[in-house]
Amino acid sequence: MKTNLNFLKDIRIIVVFLLVSALAGAWLLHYTEKKFPDIQEAIIGTVFVLTATGSILLLAGNPHSSEHLKELLSGQILWVSNSKLLLLLLFSLGVAILWWRLSDGKRQRWFYLLFAVAITASVQVVGIYLVFSSLILPALAVYRLRQHALKIAFLIGSSSYLIGLLLSTLFDLPAGPLIVWLLAANGGLFLLWHKRSATVLMK
Repeated sequence: MKTNLNFLKDIRIIVVFLLVSALAGAWLLHYTEKKFPDIQEAIIGTVFVLTATGSILLLAGNPHSSEHLKELLSGQILWVSNSKLLLLLLFSLGVAILWWRLSDGKRQRWFYLLFAVAITASVQVVGIYLVFSSLILPALAVYRLRQHALKIAFLIGSSSYLIGLLLSTLFDLPAGPLIVWLLAANGGLFLLWHKRSATVLMK
């Protein structure tokens, strides 16, 4: 019983560390976007790596560190409780409403803060790999589109999740990593289809 309590205490410490790191990172990225816009992508990657490895260092002395680290990276999307999903839904709705109520000028100032908090909450449910793949891969697939980019990116993401969850259940495979690969595959297939369609129209 004492071991379980210590483990829960360690998890709370990690969650607090992630949240504080996210808020500090949000302030840092807002600052560097103005001062060093030409290397902003590299700075974002550096902050992400330092935060992720900081979590590993915090877990180093925990006897269950390998289990929690796997959960932190890959997530446990098939085993998420209804209460966690409802809490994340309400939180996401709150962030979305706040975002849409902000003016264009305030959105730029609040972007990194809202982004950092939303990412921290999502990572606790589905893991780091899945959160960042969901952000990057659908957007990368539609970055050349001038119309309907958001709708197509959403279609790529949602179809990858649905197919990934189905295949994970049928073949007993880890859901998070499988969805990541499907996001990449579906995004790549769309890029090939779009390139071929554009080539045909140019002829």
